[in-house]
Amino acid sequence: MAQYFNLVILESELPSQDILQDYGSYGDIVLHALRYTANPPIVHTSTLVVTKRSVLEQDPLPDVDETDGVLILGSKHSASDNDPWVPSLIRFIQQAYLMGKPLVGICYGHQMIARALGGKIARSPGGWELGVTDMDVNSTGRRVFGADKLVSTLASGS
Repeated sequence: MAQYFNLVILESELPSQDILQDYGSYGDIVLHALRYTANPPIVHTSTLVVTKRSVLEQDPLPDVDETDGVLILGSKHSASDNDPWVPSLIRFIQQAYLMGKPLVGICYGHQMIARALGGKIARSPGGWELGVTDMDVNSTGRRVFGADKLVSTLASGS
């Protein structure tokens, strides 16, 4: 019997029309990368079942009970703001966390996970971080990464 993994991808941004036409939504792009960088590649959809929802469009979010993992993508929107979709997104994240579902966030996504779970988020006084950024590492980070500093390559937005 096949083992299924039900992944929910929450999109919080739309790419430009050119990107959308050639490559699909950001969820499609990330899914393609996940499928083909896995070892071995997950090219058969019978093992990975994906549900994509747009939080911007306030698509109904799936039942957390039927979810094995959640991936929340990035956005130009601020995780500090109280946009119309934020309350339902926060509730969904909290439910998934309480049920022990794996949560992964990219950019806006990880900030919303932190916010939903009581973490402190704030806008940088220096504005958006784009490009290459040095990051100081605390004692836990030094233990995990074996380094005092890390370099993060952040893609620039449009």
